[in-house]
Amino acid sequence: MLCGFISYIQNGRESFIIKEIKFLEDAMELLDQLCREMIAYDKGDPRRIHHFLKVHAFAEQIGREEGIPEKQLFVLEAAAYVHDIGIHRGEMEFGRNDGKIQEELGPGEARPILERLGFETEDIDRICWLAAHHHSYGSIDGPDAQILAEADMLVNQYESGRSDKENRALYNRLYKTEAGKRIFRELYFESYEGIHA
Repeated sequence: MLCGFISYIQNGRESFIIKEIKFLEDAMELLDQLCREMIAYDKGDPRRIHHFLKVHAFAEQIGREEGIPEKQLFVLEAAAYVHDIGIHRGEMEFGRNDGKIQEELGPGEARPILERLGFETEDIDRICWLAAHHHSYGSIDGPDAQILAEADMLVNQYESGRSDKENRALYNRLYKTEAGKRIFRELYFESYEGIHA
C-alpha cells in the first residue's frame, strides 16, 4: 500500500490520492453516522438492529471481494443500513411489514435522514432506489442491487430457519456473485469439520 502511494506521488498524482483519501475518510464518517442514526431509529427493537448490522457486514464483505468501486461500495453500505427502514411505519400504519410495504415506505423514511446527514443527492437517490427494490429480484440492475439482495437473503435465511430444500432453491435462483455463492455454501451446505491439530 505504501509503495503504491509513493509511486503515485512520484508520478505527480498527489491531488488524486489526497482526494481519494479524503473521500474514504468522509465516507467512513458518514457511514458511522448513519449506523448510529439507524440504531437510534430502531431503538427498542434489537431484532431489526441485529438484522441491518448483519446485512451491512455481508454486503461490505461481498462488495469488497467482488471488487466494486469504492463509491459504489459506499452507496451499497448505506443502503444495507436503511434497506428495511419502512418496517416500523408499515407495522404502525398498515399492521404489516412484508417486503412490498418495506419497499413502498422505505425511501420516504430514509431520504430525510440521508439528507440531514449530508449525503449527496445522487447517492441518496440510488440508496433509496435500492431500498425500494431490495425484494424485487427481477429489477436488479447492477452489482450493488445484486449484492444487497444476496446479503439480505443470507441473513433472512438464517433468521427464518429455512429448510435445506428452500436454501438450495434460493441458491440456484438468487445468488450470482462468486463471493455471495461461496459465503452461502459455507453457511448452509458445507459441514463444520472442527479444528485439527
